[in-house]
Amino acid sequence: MMTSNAVEATGRRSRLAAMPWRVRVCVIFLVALVVVALFSLIVSPHDPNAQDLPGRLQGPGAEHWLGTDALGRDVLSRVLAGARVSLLIALAAGGFGALIGVTLALVSGYFGGRTDSIVMGWVEAQTSLPFIVLAITVASILGPNLRNLIIALVVTGWVFYARVVRAEVMSVTTREYIAAAKVGGQTHGSIMLREVLPNVAGAVAVITTQEVPRLILTAAALSFLGLGVQPPTADWGNMIAEGKSYVVVAPWLTLAPGLLIVGFAVAFSTIGDWLRDVFDPQSTAL
Repeated sequence: MMTSNAVEATGRRSRLAAMPWRVRVCVIFLVALVVVALFSLIVSPHDPNAQDLPGRLQGPGAEHWLGTDALGRDVLSRVLAGARVSLLIALAAGGFGALIGVTLALVSGYFGGRTDSIVMGWVEAQTSLPFIVLAITVASILGPNLRNLIIALVVTGWVFYARVVRAEVMSVTTREYIAAAKVGGQTHGSIMLREVLPNVAGAVAVITTQEVPRLILTAAALSFLGLGVQPPTADWGNMIAEGKSYVVVAPWLTLAPGLLIVGFAVAFSTIGDWLRDVFDPQSTAL
């Protein structure tokens, strides 16, 4: 006879297999974007930083598919280079934020008591401040560059993992197999890594799909304000900032990176909604 955990796992696998068409489209879009970002140096038709002042502000055409900017640089090549920067930001900021947040959530939710009070007090204090305001403050203090932008996003983003995953950890630690593992002599570290972490992995996946678009949007906003990636390095945020003065005569300067930012965020959010339904069968299906 199947246990409740086995039944739940079987149901989850069936829901994963029944991926809606809109989610498939989003997955294909993101995979294509990742591939293009990884090979942007190869597939770019021009050097993204090569200037051609006589050819400035050219409209989309055969030579420059997305036109040129105010310095004559190929917009398509810069958009592709910006995709590589955005991928780096998503991987680095999202990865380190998840590592810190999930680690603290495991410790806080598993041990409880004073440890939980300290960690959650820190979380509540930080979440009382608006995310974007805190990110702007940290980025301003550290200075504008890619490394400091990632640090600012990690410092401000880990709390979302900690708050949600901690609740999942507290729920898991009340189950019988955790008590059996303790009686069996397993160490606390072993129980957290082998028993608790795999059972909260679904929540981590859902949070990640919600956090990555917020990180990309925040990174673009900080770059737009001059607190993120600095020119001449191509970034979707600073491309929009550079093109805002020419939005009437050269709308392609802001349209291309803006649409990619929106597409990136919508795709991740759609996948995140679906994953939430997969791991929470009580939620409304797509």
